[in-house]
Amino acid sequence: MKSEFEKNQCQEAFTSWKKVCDQIDEPLSNKISEKTEIRYTYEMHLHPSTDQSLVIDDRNLQFFLSISQEKQCILVDHTTFYVKDIRDRKDTSFNTIVFNLNEPPLVTTEVSRVVMERYFGQKQISYEFIQYIGKSLGFHQRCPFVSGHEIFIPEKGSTNDSTNWYAAHNILHAVAVKETNQTMVIVRSHNEFLLNISLKSFNDQIQRATILSYHQYSFITGLTSCYRDTAAACHDDVLNIVEVNLKRQVFVQNSYSVKKFYYYLQNYRISETLEKILGEKNPYIEDARADILKKWDKNKY
Repeated sequence: MKSEFEKNQCQEAFTSWKKVCDQIDEPLSNKISEKTEIRYTYEMHLHPSTDQSLVIDDRNLQFFLSISQEKQCILVDHTTFYVKDIRDRKDTSFNTIVFNLNEPPLVTTEVSRVVMERYFGQKQISYEFIQYIGKSLGFHQRCPFVSGHEIFIPEKGSTNDSTNWYAAHNILHAVAVKETNQTMVIVRSHNEFLLNISLKSFNDQIQRATILSYHQYSFITGLTSCYRDTAAACHDDVLNIVEVNLKRQVFVQNSYSVKKFYYYLQNYRISETLEKILGEKNPYIEDARADILKKWDKNKY
């Protein structure tokens, strides 16, 4: 009797549950069947981007001034790609703006000549020395500054007190702007700036920098080849007589920089030439030597 009652209860509960499920499934099924009859169409329109990188030139300079960081003094380094002289602008009290890779611009009241002289001063070879080498190669104006892989080129002659400087080691490409006879320069990190010189003038400067870089590299590799092309020590544990002397604490020898060493060679060459022309015992040879070398200041080289 009890089991029959429980069976009937279960049967009624199952029947009730099934009716509820049928009521839920029926509209869902109808809804799905309705959806299958609907057709959707998707259209995609591609438009070329009109965004362009902001070129650094006189027209856009006000924007760069607005995002610049003011500095009392600026130290140019290998990340710098453009040092611009802005002394003639009436809308700012700053004199120089410096652009570095992946950083906001820097502005200062210092003129570009002072900014670049600070950079030259930290290098092993001064700009005056590079200019002297350039003159020997026929570069009498706008001589590039080459210090290893770092190359800065003046837009105008350095005798103009202050000028713009662009870093050739960060330049990837340049194209001519024929309408204005200017040059658009493409730099690393998608930077661009406009030079107020023709593409021919720009390429001439790059050629000068290439020649200076070639001679500097040849000089350095020529000296190091004295060690690279000779046989290494066969006995690592046994020093030769010269190596022993180099390790002695009593061994004292003056160390000269490359610029002073070159000055010494140049001085010696001039003296040697005067002795051949005037004679070794000529009483006026010292006066002639002093007159030729009076413009030289070995400390600045």
